[in-house]
Amino acid sequence: MAEENYTVQKVVEYIISMQRGSLLKLGRNLDHYIETHIHGSVSILEDVESLHIDESFASTNVEDYAKRLANQYNIELCYIPKRQFPINEIDDVWRGPLARPLADRINTVFNGNGMLDAALIGIASQDSVSNKSSWLDIGTEFDLFQNFKYLWHYLAHFG
Repeated sequence: MAEENYTVQKVVEYIISMQRGSLLKLGRNLDHYIETHIHGSVSILEDVESLHIDESFASTNVEDYAKRLANQYNIELCYIPKRQFPINEIDDVWRGPLARPLADRINTVFNGNGMLDAALIGIASQDSVSNKSSWLDIGTEFDLFQNFKYLWHYLAHFG
């Protein structure tokens, strides 16, 4: 269960606990991640030094685009180790009852090897938009959207 009434002091204590290696309980599921939002302009030319992409995007159109972007703006392109997880380890409790059927469908449609990674989730998400009717038996468009996000969170947490 998520803690309510966050304060700046609680967040600072949480960050310090991360550095000490003993995480405080602040929320659920992705407790050790910090999400930020930028309200205003961001300039790739002025504000970005490097672009980091998952190794699963190697030899894909995403990598091609990232290389062009890095060259155009003279920023470093870096690769993070490929994050992946076995589909059979997805449980209903962590992210809901539709995450596993969605992961199974992705594996079947894209001839996966029982593992999900960032590139495969992205390809499937795009396909669910361009070929809606072949995905709607899993849930509504909103359900699919939410569960693709859930799979991404699962990957971020366990991959």
